[in-house]
Amino acid sequence: MNDDTAIGALLEFQAAGFRIPQDLSIVGFNNQNICLMTRPKLSSVDQQIENTIDTAVATLLQQIGRPVSRRFITRLIAPLVVNRGSTGPAKK
Repeated sequence: MNDDTAIGALLEFQAAGFRIPQDLSIVGFNNQNICLMTRPKLSSVDQQIENTIDTAVATLLQQIGRPVSRRFITRLIAPLVVNRGSTGPAKK
């Protein structure tokens, strides 16, 4: 769900005797600074909000003054996965 939930899961799994990432990989969402304070450090998905805002504003400015259309403009903004210690090496 988010980094806070992932940190809670990481702590609970560790308390239950799981080794992170040897037994279980955990990834959060939002890439908050608190990810750097866990042991191991929490991997997280970064939404790159600045890029999202820039893209939204550029798209809006592009449409100002154009006739209203029923066609929706779609922009795909790929998130960035920040790999840290809570995930093992990628398996092929």
